[in-house]
Amino acid sequence: MINKGSLHLGTYAGIPLKVHWTFALIFVLVIGLGTKQGRALDEIGLIIILVIVSFICVVLHEYGHALMAKRFNVKTIDIILSPIGGLARLERLPSKPLQEFYIAIAGPMVNIVIAGFIGLILYFGSMPILIDLDSSVSNFNNWGAYLSIVLYINLMLFLFNLIPAFPMDGGRILRALLSIKLGKKKSTDIASWIGYAIAVGFVILGIVYAYYTLSIIGFFVMFMARGEKISARQEDFLITNDSDLEGLMTHHQFSPETPMQEIINHYYDERARNFMVFHEDGNLAGIVTEPAIKSCIKDQKFKEEAAEYTEPIFKLIDKSSLQTILSTMNNERLRYAVVNGQEGGFGLIERYKIIERMNGK
Repeated sequence: MINKGSLHLGTYAGIPLKVHWTFALIFVLVIGLGTKQGRALDEIGLIIILVIVSFICVVLHEYGHALMAKRFNVKTIDIILSPIGGLARLERLPSKPLQEFYIAIAGPMVNIVIAGFIGLILYFGSMPILIDLDSSVSNFNNWGAYLSIVLYINLMLFLFNLIPAFPMDGGRILRALLSIKLGKKKSTDIASWIGYAIAVGFVILGIVYAYYTLSIIGFFVMFMARGEKISARQEDFLITNDSDLEGLMTHHQFSPETPMQEIINHYYDERARNFMVFHEDGNLAGIVTEPAIKSCIKDQKFKEEAAEYTEPIFKLIDKSSLQTILSTMNNERLRYAVVNGQEGGFGLIERYKIIERMNGK
């Protein structure tokens, strides 16, 4: 099933696996280059299989993160494959530094295990473990060479991900170790600056040696390091202000017969943008949204009943930490959500209020 540009490949270990549509560009590139270079169809087919095997290793890497996170009661929303790799989207980051360390290191360790397993197969099969990669492509009919390339790929995934810069696992490992003594905010700042330094080095080396892919990676690392720093500051705010969740929610319960004028008054006075409407039996009928309110004001239909402007579609989420709630809203691109309290009460939380509080407004 295709959803928001991604193809759902199934759910494994309770974690949805998706592949972004741009992943298909890899196969287009392989076929195009192979045809241009005059390669035989069977050789192009073997290269495509190698791409698939490589990304299976990436998937296993991401499941290493996800399954380790599960041990610490951190839910993984999904795993998404794209041309630049994989991403296990965690609902939240673990609160303890050692937990983040174990989650971050679990992915690269999966690649080491895969490389070790392939190495044993090659060793006991009396085949070379390490080969000359320059001549390996023309040697694809040799399955030992093919496996050796997969071994190389896993070693590269291991080493590349251990670079101490965000968004690689090495950046998270460094932050986790620093956080034991310095706290997450300061550790993120230090890890981000180290990442910036490494990224600048990548850019310079790429330009000097005309290896421009390295420069592109450097710019990417710069961008992601900045994003990680902002994310860490937001996370620190959410954890610190978690007790203020009730203060961020609105609890008004209007009936379908309520005149829109009454809702509009609350809209102006309390700066809330969306309001819940309940039936007499206590069931939630839907939400009067800000666009509906603006439409009512424009048409000056202040005496119309709320039922005329109520949208029956809304997202209901269980009450949890402020961090988890915002993460859910961000991942599902929700402007608002109805929070179901443990005692059956409902509250409506709006994303803009959380963002404003973060920015000190």
